[in-house]
Order: sequence, then structure tokens, then C-alpha cells
Amino acid sequence: RGMNPEFIDFTWGAGGSTSTLTQELVKNAQVNNNYISNMHLTCTNMEKGMVQQALEEAKANGIRNIVALRGDPPAGQTDWVATDTGFTCALDLVKYIRENYGDFFCISVAGYPEGHPDKIENYEEYLKAGKIPEDVYKAEMDYLKAKIDAGADIIITQMFYDAQTFLNFVKDCHKWGIPESIP
Repeated sequence: RGMNPEFIDFTWGAGGSTSTLTQELVKNAQVNNNYISNMHLTCTNMEKGMVQQALEEAKANGIRNIVALRGDPPAGQTDWVATDTGFTCALDLVKYIRENYGDFFCISVAGYPEGHPDKIENYEEYLKAGKIPEDVYKAEMDYLKAKIDAGADIIITQMFYDAQTFLNFVKDCHKWGIPESIP
């Protein structure tokens, strides 16, 4: 309590595997302890009904911050697969939240200054070059812009090792027309 964090971030297990625990922790942190909570919500193996239920519970508890992610494959699986009645990517999740909940939620999405791990095809070449190929980077930036255009409010990044890479990423966000208040 003495550290006074700006917010507390709670992850969501693939396919909703930790959804009950995540929702309990978010509620406890925000409702019982007055911390601003960010609830991750992934669409890996998540049918729309599960996503709707999670969002309804978040809304009922006054949880307004959602980190909309595709998510990783569940434990024991190497490839990510969409469910038949679910979402294919974070962009679908952002669109769904905005279409069904308007501006109630503040939506964060992931940005990748060093490239999305799934897009690094040859890790040895990536290490030598220190970056992903330009065409892949452009596609990622286009996708990030689409998530913002669909209604995302904030871009969050994972840890990165080169500050200049992050600063270049921020400049590129502006080149792509992403508002300066976002990155």
C-alpha cells in the first residue's frame, strides 16, 4: 500500500483459464482497495459469450480499463487457433468492445517496438540485424493503426532492450497518424 502504484495490471490466461481468478483480483484491487485496475482480456479460444460475460462483470464492478489482446496459445499448444464463434485477433476484440459498450471502457492494445514475437521468422537473422524486416514492420504498424482507428485509447509495450528502438517506434506511430497522446 505504501508504494501507491498508478494502476495494477492483471493478466488473463489463454482461453479464459484464469478468468475467474483475474476477475476476483481485479474486483478486489479496485472495489475493496481503491486501486485502478487494468484487466487483460484475450481472445485466444474465447467464444463471444465468454468475452461478453467478462465485460459485463467488469462493467458491473466499475472496472473501466481493458487490455485487449489476442493472447498466447494455451499451455501445450504451439499454434494460436481462433474458435468458430470467437475472435481472430485483438482488432476484432477492440471492435466488439466499442460496438457493444461504447466509450465505457478505456481500451489498451499492444504495440511492439522490436516486432511481434510471432513475426520473427529467423531469430538468428533478427539478432544480427537488430530489427525485423521493413515489410513486416510496416504491416505491424498498419495493424496497430487499425486497432487505434477501431477505438483503442492506449498503446502498451512489452519490455524492450534498446531505448532508441522505442523512441523510433514512437516517431513511427506519429508518422502512421497515431495521435501523440497515445504512445
